[in-house]
This record gives sequence, structure tokens and C-alpha cells, in this order.
Amino acid sequence: VSDRGAETKALADHLGPQAITQYEAINATDIEQRKLKRNTIVNARLYAIDLAFGAFQQDLREEGVGFGTATDWVVLTLNGLGSVSGSLAQELAAASAGVIGAKAAFDRNVYLEKTMPALIAAMIASRKSVLVRIRIGLAEPDAKYSLYQALIDLEDYYVAGTLLGAIA
Repeated sequence: VSDRGAETKALADHLGPQAITQYEAINATDIEQRKLKRNTIVNARLYAIDLAFGAFQQDLREEGVGFGTATDWVVLTLNGLGSVSGSLAQELAAASAGVIGAKAAFDRNVYLEKTMPALIAAMIASRKSVLVRIRIGLAEPDAKYSLYQALIDLEDYYVAGTLLGAIA
């Protein structure tokens, strides 16, 4: 497993605005140099986005549904115990609220467990679709596929790897 933070930091020269300034400084007639700089910037940014997406997937795996359900139940139990003051009616009301809350927590977490793989699959499919568009563009000269078009496509690639992008 790589150190994602260190790898992203190593890409800094290609991620910041100075990379675009360097690209713009290359004479428009130097077709190969402009293409090389564009491709370097785009590939570095693709890798940075992939690192972030990998971290997102890792976080989802580590969080897990079981932990979320268990945590919700502990909180509900503690809240229920805290509300008991001795009266049988209050104790029953607290127990009832605890059961309802536990069921809601369980249902929410199980739903998430069933839905998340489909969302991740949709994200991966969308990312691949945009990646194909980027790779085809990078094969073209800079005059046909500029850095700015690539940056727009990179934004699409990033959004495709988000939950909102998958839902859309």
C-alpha cells in the first residue's frame, strides 16, 4: 500500500497553477513540447484523482456496516438508560424508543451495505468512460485537444468518482 499523501505531494509541480503557466509559456509552434507538457499535467492529475478515489474506497471498507450499527445501538442504549427515572411507564417508553431507534439504525446500515457496491460499480464505470475520452484526447495534438479541454474532462473524471456523480 502506497503513502497516498506523499505521492500526491510529489505530484505538486504538475497539480498547481504553475504547471498551467509553464504550459502557456511553450511556443504554440512547438507542437511536441506542448503535447508533452499537457500529457504530463493530465497524467499527474489523473493519478492524484485515482489516489483520492482509492482512499475513498479504503475508508468505505474500513468503516463497515457492522461498526455503524453497533455504534448506533450503544448510543441508543445509553440514551435510553439516561432517560429512565424509575417509573415503569417511563422505562417502557425508553425501551420502546430504543427498539425503534435500533431497528432504524440497522435498516439504514443494511440498506447502505446493499447499495454501496452498486454505487461504487457505477462510479468505476463512469470513470472508465471519461478516462477513455481523456486517453483518446491525449493521443491528439494540443491544437485538437487542449490542456483546457483536458482539465474539463478531468473534472468530469473526478465527479464520476463521487457519490453524487454515481447517483446522478
